[in-house]
Amino acid sequence: MELDFDPTAFSGHVPLFPLPGSVILPAGLLPLHVFEERYREMLKDALAGERLVALAHLLPGYEEQYEGSPEIDPYVCVGRIVMDQELPDGRFNMVLAGVRRAKVLEEDRSRPYRVGRVQILEDRCPEAFDKAETARQLHHFVDQLPADFVRHADRMGRALLLLDQVPTAPLGLVVDLLADTLDLSLATRLRLLRDERVPSRVAILTDRLRERARTSGRVPRPIWPPPFSAN
Repeated sequence: MELDFDPTAFSGHVPLFPLPGSVILPAGLLPLHVFEERYREMLKDALAGERLVALAHLLPGYEEQYEGSPEIDPYVCVGRIVMDQELPDGRFNMVLAGVRRAKVLEEDRSRPYRVGRVQILEDRCPEAFDKAETARQLHHFVDQLPADFVRHADRMGRALLLLDQVPTAPLGLVVDLLADTLDLSLATRLRLLRDERVPSRVAILTDRLRERARTSGRVPRPIWPPPFSAN
């Protein structure tokens, strides 16, 4: 499976691929075209190693420093390279599958590209949180969405099937997969990436679904029970 990841076998270090305007979540898929020389080298090294790359979001103001090492958001998504194609001129096409949230603790800038020492962030969800009922309500909300809010209909179908299997299927993973299929803003994706608390991500996604339902003239009933704080 593209999401298989063994934290005990992970080196703790991963190449950082900073991009403006791109955020991938665990369970998400992102096709990328790699053309800069430093990132071609990064990709070759990653393919020869753990096949992992962490997609990082460049912070505002990066433009003047882009050729160097502009600041990135410390919260990244570690992704596995599940498809790669080297073109005749040395450029690459690849598909990155998000596997885990992580936080960059330290950067090694001794190479043409950056390598991060990262802390893997596992999902947190209190026992009292009703995962099955929350999944049922999310499914209800999604059923009312207009088609133009869905980016990937096939992956949406997979997400809905997994929603019906919660709590056997992990709710956090399903929420991430669901979010990846939707036309969410960059700000919303960043909020979801930065939060390992499953109830909090459910609340963020639910608010966005309600908002989209209102603009389409449909108002879904609220989630009950409401998400509990993970603190």
